[in-house]
Amino acid sequence: AGAAATLAADLQLQEPDQVVGVEGTSVLLEGFAYGNPTPDLAWTRSDVDGNPLPIPAKATYEQWNRFINISNVQREDGGYYTVTATNTAGPPDSKRTLLVVA
Repeated sequence: AGAAATLAADLQLQEPDQVVGVEGTSVLLEGFAYGNPTPDLAWTRSDVDGNPLPIPAKATYEQWNRFINISNVQREDGGYYTVTATNTAGPPDSKRTLLVVA
C-alpha cells in the first residue's frame, strides 16, 4: 500500500454564522478540519471592523483546539471568532462566527 495522499485543510465549522450566548452561561464553539497531514487549528477574535481583540482569558481550548469554551460569558466577550485550519498540503482555511451575548 502506498502512502496516503496529502490533502489541504478543509474546515467544517459546527456553528451557524451567529451564536447567541446568554450572559453568565458557558458558550462552546467548535471547528473541525479534515486534511492530511492533520491540520492545526487556531482561534482568533475580532470586532465588527476586523480589528483584532484578545481571546477572553477565561476561555479554554479542548481537544487540540477543536473547541473553545467561554465560561461565564459576558457582553464584552462578544465579537467575531475565527478558527483557521492549516497544514502543509495547501492554503489555510478559515471560518468565522459572530458571538452575540444577550
